[in-house]
Amino acid sequence: MSMALEETLIAEFREEEVTRAIMKAAVEDWLELADTDVVIAGAGPSGLTAAIYTAKSGLRTVIFEKKLSFGGGMGGGGMLFHKAVVEEPAHEILADVGCRLEEVRPGLYTVDTAEMIAKLASAALNSGARIILGVSIVDLMYRAEPLRVEGVVVQWSAVELSGLHVDPHVGP
Repeated sequence: MSMALEETLIAEFREEEVTRAIMKAAVEDWLELADTDVVIAGAGPSGLTAAIYTAKSGLRTVIFEKKLSFGGGMGGGGMLFHKAVVEEPAHEILADVGCRLEEVRPGLYTVDTAEMIAKLASAALNSGARIILGVSIVDLMYRAEPLRVEGVVVQWSAVELSGLHVDPHVGP
């Protein structure tokens, strides 16, 4: 990149613009989350799969993942290798999202863990689910009459890890 072009690009974006854009977009998202139908704890294989199906059915779905990445323990594969084993009929879910499966024997397949993580997460997002990283569900809100879960209480994972006491946020 030429020095003149680099100086032009730098001059076009001020730090406060970046901060405002991030804050505005994030706050708008959190306001929309107040109308969520389904809240899922964790963006591991079960959470991502549940999000695909609930969002596809028209339910407003959000996953809160305490880590800053999705996939749960999938990335470790089998014995920290980059492959995992999937049994029938679960392989149909992975095939539906475009994972390449290798049949070991009838009913038993291997799959690349990075591909499985990426494609399940992509399918969840493409179905309309939201994935919010770095947020833990720390409690549930429920009502007794009739008995039902009405919402979740969430906290930034960094707050929990730091040992600080900060009142959590009551969410959808």
